[in-house]
Amino acid sequence: PRDNQAVTPHPDGAARLARFRTSVLFQRLPDAYLCPHGDHGRSGGSAGREVRPASQPRHGVTRRLDVRIRARDGLELSANIWLPDDVDAGARHPAILEMIPYRKDDWRANADEARGRYLARRGYVLCRVDVRGTGRSDGLALDEYTADETRDGYDAVEWLAGPPWCTGEVGMWGISYGGFTAI
Repeated sequence: PRDNQAVTPHPDGAARLARFRTSVLFQRLPDAYLCPHGDHGRSGGSAGREVRPASQPRHGVTRRLDVRIRARDGLELSANIWLPDDVDAGARHPAILEMIPYRKDDWRANADEARGRYLARRGYVLCRVDVRGTGRSDGLALDEYTADETRDGYDAVEWLAGPPWCTGEVGMWGISYGGFTAI
């Protein structure tokens, strides 16, 4: 608004803000996804889009904290891992890796826990790693996106593909910093 111009709040503004705060604080994950190509691309617009439900949870969850992953230079990275609870019975699952510097064991813990449980309940392993020199990982964080950090990501993918509970399929995901470490 311009100087001296009154701002009229939206009648639903408080409720929308409360929903936004809830989704940001607890990283609520979707119950359904909008399929952008529900019309198979025929309409050229949004008509025909369909809402598809998210997969249903089928597993309990096992959580392993401060798992140490050795990088090629001997430094140890700290990881928290959420697994479907059938891994002890020999089941194998694909893994998802996220590497960010935002201290997984304190202010990111709630969001990581929600995401880890969501994915593990649906048959994926989530491995959340503090990049070198942050959180509980060894080393010094000298800059962003360093060559060492890139090599650490490679080493973490190789390590994650190896245990008997992993199918050998590892994907990476992230937004902002995590998006850069994923590419």
